[in-house]
Amino acid sequence: MTLVALFAMTAGAWADGATITLTSGQTVKTYEDVTLPWSTTAEILKEVVTDINFNININAISGGDGKVVKYGNENFTVTGTFSGDATVTVTYNMGSSATITVTAPAPLIALNDTKTEATMEMPGADVTVDYELVRDLTVQTQFYGVPTETVFVKKGDDKFMFADGVPTVALLDLLNQNAPIYDGVSYYFEKKNADTGEFEATTVNLLEDAQPGTWRIVTYAVADGPYDGTVRSDEFTLAEAYDLTLRPATNANLKSVTVGDEAVTPTDGKIKNIEPAKKVKITTTGPDYIIRKATVKKKVKTYTITPRNQRVSYDYGNLTNEATLPYNITTSELMKKVGLSSVNNSYNIQSVSLTSGSNVTLGTPTGTPGERGYEVPLTITGEGEFVLTIGRTNNNNDALIKVIVSANSDN
Repeated sequence: MTLVALFAMTAGAWADGATITLTSGQTVKTYEDVTLPWSTTAEILKEVVTDINFNININAISGGDGKVVKYGNENFTVTGTFSGDATVTVTYNMGSSATITVTAPAPLIALNDTKTEATMEMPGADVTVDYELVRDLTVQTQFYGVPTETVFVKKGDDKFMFADGVPTVALLDLLNQNAPIYDGVSYYFEKKNADTGEFEATTVNLLEDAQPGTWRIVTYAVADGPYDGTVRSDEFTLAEAYDLTLRPATNANLKSVTVGDEAVTPTDGKIKNIEPAKKVKITTTGPDYIIRKATVKKKVKTYTITPRNQRVSYDYGNLTNEATLPYNITTSELMKKVGLSSVNNSYNIQSVSLTSGSNVTLGTPTGTPGERGYEVPLTITGEGEFVLTIGRTNNNNDALIKVIVSANSDN
């Protein structure tokens, strides 16, 4: 377990950080709970030596066990805690000078490097020691589901899509029956810089948002949670790759297919996960059989669109099995497909509204509502389903048409 201790005494609370005091003349400035090393700035020096305007220069530093060092010409750095005082001599304003006394006392109680022990010397006063124990993420935890082989992705509409689904990854607590750790931690991803070989932090915190490259997961404890520490997973690689389909799938006179320098055997005519720019070669048994022509077509994602008349139980079938999106259709064409004619005046379209769904856009109507020729164009934009309510002249029952848009499995 990691030990994080907070200690309260009659003089105030001790925090897990250094307290630095700067004194010059009658001016005293205290900076609490700072992380070391800690450096001054021009603004901080002006708070302590109040008449500083320009030409600040650190002339000399003494005391402080060597823990106060010059930083540039105008500032100094406190690198650690120390007993007693340090004295910094400053010149400024073309001739003025001042001394700054620096104190950075060690905390009343100190943690060892592994944070499993807290040690103090008892002062001559009653004290209260408050402490907090938290679970150390770096001990007895293990990542689950981190890919050990290359994961292939392909370009989608707005991000890369995982060819075989997004891996499920979690950090397991081996001291708690291997339960996944979700509460009290947060995640982000680091990506390896191809030039330096070093991992760099990114804004990616979901695996499905990652792009091709080499990655690792960083899990860290959030403030005031039940954990402490940061752990990193093993690295894994996402590679951009695509599938190739041969038509016909088989031929006795097709001798071989190679990808790069490797011979491959298509499965039902399909070769999966070929990286861009890889050379693909198809060879016949020749010389008696030759390739008369070979063409390449980019595969287009297709959808099946199925409209249904919600007022009847009869299934009129699919509108199309090979739609590409966006797909345009008129309201009257959709009505005819589900057995609702608008060719006579008693059933002319009066109004069209979207009852549910968001994967369709209603265009600008043409004609006059309720009269023959009135039309509302539709543009189907994505997968899912939507319901249209269509008002008709001389008919008290509005038409309800549900449209289901589903991606075809061979995409």
